[in-house]
Amino acid sequence: MTVDEILVRLTQDVPMVDIRGLVGIVNQKQRQLATMWSWRFFHATGTITLTEPYETGTVTTTNGSTTVTGLGTTWVSATHVGQKFRLTDIAERYDVYTISAVGSTTSLTLDRSWAPDAQAAEAYRIYQNEYALPSDIQRLVEVRDAETGAKMTPRPRRDESEEWWQASAVDIPSTGYFPQWWEGTQWGKDDNGYYKIKLRHVPTEERQLNVFYHKWPTAVTNVASSVDCAAYQEELLFQLILQRFASRLPGRTQEELYYRQAVISENRQEIQTQLKEAKRADVQIFSPTLRNKRVLV
Repeated sequence: MTVDEILVRLTQDVPMVDIRGLVGIVNQKQRQLATMWSWRFFHATGTITLTEPYETGTVTTTNGSTTVTGLGTTWVSATHVGQKFRLTDIAERYDVYTISAVGSTTSLTLDRSWAPDAQAAEAYRIYQNEYALPSDIQRLVEVRDAETGAKMTPRPRRDESEEWWQASAVDIPSTGYFPQWWEGTQWGKDDNGYYKIKLRHVPTEERQLNVFYHKWPTAVTNVASSVDCAAYQEELLFQLILQRFASRLPGRTQEELYYRQAVISENRQEIQTQLKEAKRADVQIFSPTLRNKRVLV
């Protein structure tokens, strides 16, 4: 169903209504439909590759300085900027810094001055514990390790004012079954409004995670665009759009008022009917064993 087809039906059902802004309203109602139930049609999957921590060489730090000097290191700006840095063999090993710049293969800059005492030729770790989630995510269902199937259900960050937990980057082996390093994982929007997942603990080797989530429908851009929903959801979507325009019907006279009320009442009943029908079709068409995947059977 295209926006143009919706337009034709609207001009037949509510011919006296101004239909300007239809594209925007279609997008609003698509998103409303997506949240009305846990539609299997909108279940999707993605992958996240956890990078292996970098620990080659040793480092020297100076109290009050943001500069870290490496020996036997091969730091790369494109890889390490934005990642976390900590020492591994001193009491302050959980004092975590973020790398803001890499000047050379043996010099990097931290996001703030080094607070502990100066250290020379120390073991260290550079790691990443924050990863972007799919851009179309509506709600995260679960995350599983691709190799072991170990399940993680990250705790959502309630809002932008809630502090992200600090990652401790404990040396937890990621081979075999490892439920402990999932503990304390969060997901939510970062300061720029993008969804991410933040691990409380970081595995010691590269891992791949499978992400199962509910997606937002793809937005329409013009009258030729097709809506992003299943065929069995199209009538429900149209009724939701009609609901918006039915409220715009004129009611200047008693006759017009009666007509508007009749259209609104019929539309309300039709939405409930179509919702039930769409739910039934969604369950029947998608296999229960594939409920986290957008795969037709």
